[in-house]
Amino acid sequence: MSKGELVVIKGVNGSGKTTLLHSICGIIPTYINGILTGNVLLNGEDISQNSLKENAQKINMLFQEPDKQIFMPIVEEEIAFGLESHLVPSDQMKEKIDHSLSLLHIEPLRKSKTSILSFGQKKLVACASILALSPQVFLIDEFSAGMEHRVVTLFSEICRSLKQEGKILVLTDHNPVILDLADRIINLDEL
Repeated sequence: MSKGELVVIKGVNGSGKTTLLHSICGIIPTYINGILTGNVLLNGEDISQNSLKENAQKINMLFQEPDKQIFMPIVEEEIAFGLESHLVPSDQMKEKIDHSLSLLHIEPLRKSKTSILSFGQKKLVACASILALSPQVFLIDEFSAGMEHRVVTLFSEICRSLKQEGKILVLTDHNPVILDLADRIINLDEL
């Protein structure tokens, strides 16, 4: 994959889309047992030699189910958590949090309890956390699942902007709005 490329991975349920994303970012075999053959190289570096924390600055994943990703009690704390773990200075942290909330139009949720958010709001908060980290590679698992059309459209605009910044995006999705963004589509059913 090249800088500024958006790849969509398609396939029926159970075809391995999520497993592939987990392998790319190192969740497999680090936290989910499995046999991994081959290498994932980023800028010529084999990322399997790094911890997930080290990889998170370069490659980060938005899960399909946000409850598996959110664990801080307040939205702002959730977005700050990754930044704090990477020792981002507080002035830059505030700027990154403000920017990611603004991009997703969720500024009013800043002080909200994550436990009372709707599914869609939780997914947007998890997305804001990743946007704040600004990794080189974004892995996004079924963003459009359970989301309103207007939010999927907003997300597609953000993807376009990330592509222009030279970010690499790998998405699993079937939504036509997302498919229209693709520079390349990989259909696991045809492999």
